[in-house]
Order: sequence, then structure tokens, then C-alpha cells
Amino acid sequence: MARITECPLFIHIIDRALNKIIIDPKKMLKDDQHVNCSARIFLPSDHEDEAEFKEVFNSHADRDKLCSCSPLDICLQSNTRLSNPCKVLVYDFMFQMFESYHFKETLIISFASNMEHLMTFKELTQYDLCQLGVHLFTSSALAKLVLENKVLRDSVIGCYEKHMLKYMY
Repeated sequence: MARITECPLFIHIIDRALNKIIIDPKKMLKDDQHVNCSARIFLPSDHEDEAEFKEVFNSHADRDKLCSCSPLDICLQSNTRLSNPCKVLVYDFMFQMFESYHFKETLIISFASNMEHLMTFKELTQYDLCQLGVHLFTSSALAKLVLENKVLRDSVIGCYEKHMLKYMY
């Protein structure tokens, strides 16, 4: 966070790093703990990243076993496992990154893809990343990204339906 305050240009560098898919056939694999990866959705402006991902990912013989989650996806998936002091740091960091509109766009995509992970909490604190949904889904421009993409839309609707039914019965 100190680097972002010192130089806002670091937001762009951090944004790119958080949204880069790490293709490592030895470490980044699906397993019993991580069977399904987040939906891999790219912004229209990220056509170069999408082309690079498809080229590199599809070149692996065992691509069905590779994890296609970004570090941002993994951060959202594992947020419920963090201690409260660590959640405070991650939450504050995410808000610092809001200065980048591109980051906000990729965050809403990752957020919608990982709704199921974000909505599985035991005791809700004000620093759980699921709280970011208010800031993301209330922005018409960001919500439009989710509404226009069937995979993301179904993820959000399915998660809400599941949780509504849980509390209704």
C-alpha cells in the first residue's frame, strides 16, 4: 500500500500482476482442494492478454489439469481463511487499488466468478471481501459487465438463490 501512495503508477503494475494467469504445470494444478477454477473472462480491452492466455494455456498437453485462476481469484477464494488482521490489510489494499478503473473491472469479474467462495463465511466481519460487492454491484458500469456475461450472471444468481433458499427453510 505504501508503494501505491508513493507512486500511483504502481497500481497499474500490481493490477497486471494480480490478473496474470500463472501457468505452471508443477505447482498451479487442480487437485482435491481446488477442483474447479474461476470462469476465465477477459475484458474487451484485454484482447492481447486473452490471446496470450489461449496460446500458452492451449499449448500444454495436460491443460485440463492446469489451474487457470489468477492471483486475484486465489485471493478472493481464500479470504475466508485469513485472520481478521490479515483481512483488514487485504480489504484496505483492495480499496487502494480502486484508483485503477481497470482493476475495478477485473475485480468485478473475479468477484462474480468466485461468489460461492466469498459467500461461505462463518462469522461476517466488516473486512470480509464479500463486503466489496456493495461497491461493485451498485456501479452500473461494473454491474453491466456481469449482466452481459452469462457465465458471470449465472454464477451470481445461482449463489444468491442457494443462500436465499438456505435461510428460507
